[in-house]
Amino acid sequence: MLLLAAGCAPDQGPLMYPGEDCLSCHSAQGGAKTWTVAGTVFSGPHVSASEGLQGATVAVTDANGRTVNLKTNQAGNFYLADAVAFPLSVSVSYQDAIQTMGVQVQYGGCNSCHQTPGRGRVTPFP
Repeated sequence: MLLLAAGCAPDQGPLMYPGEDCLSCHSAQGGAKTWTVAGTVFSGPHVSASEGLQGATVAVTDANGRTVNLKTNQAGNFYLADAVAFPLSVSVSYQDAIQTMGVQVQYGGCNSCHQTPGRGRVTPFP
């Protein structure tokens, strides 16, 4: 199995634009409600953008050691509005599988690197 982190249209609320960079709109410059961390989890690199993985847990640990666990919704999207101290350590778990990023991140827009399957960089599960 592969887990990929990747985003949500105003008429769809939390289900909008899976696989897009959420923070391009959900930031102080974007005009929508500001989030600090957001993205979409997909089950693998060959699924469509409409096949986000529901029920995965995205664990975000900030530079102060605070961990927040975010559950993905039916579109595979997750988001956080709370302030976080960068850099962040991130892992994604689903059922008995877990994938931990090998580097810390300086930006909470997960889909800026992890994009819709078939379109961008993806990280295969070990």
